[in-house]
Amino acid sequence: MSEFNAEMADELVCLVQAMKSAEMWPSTPPSQQAMQSTTPFAVDSMPFESWLAFIFIPKMQWLLDSGNKVPEMQIYPAAELYLDSGVKGRVEGVSKDNADENVEQRVSGVLACLKRIDDIAALASKDVN
Repeated sequence: MSEFNAEMADELVCLVQAMKSAEMWPSTPPSQQAMQSTTPFAVDSMPFESWLAFIFIPKMQWLLDSGNKVPEMQIYPAAELYLDSGVKGRVEGVSKDNADENVEQRVSGVLACLKRIDDIAALASKDVN
């Protein structure tokens, strides 16, 4: 496994842990029909965190396990946009008065993992080895 793939595997573990810690890990998988979406991030058929859990993470793991090179990607900007607009109203256990502050704290780990994933992928795509 290349250095970049090993780093990516570590970040995928980080992402799963961060999502669970932020209570963003979906409790049920999307329907088979939702999984067939061809829209970027499957925004037409599932929440962003479901796309991460059931499409992005398994696909990345498959790429790593099969020894394929990880493509350059930009997940972080989409996640940042989604988390600013969508999750604040859906993350459980957050009082209305402290919603913005608490959600920001709870999802910062998820965003940090996604930023590192993008950075690793960008470096890996430029590596000629």
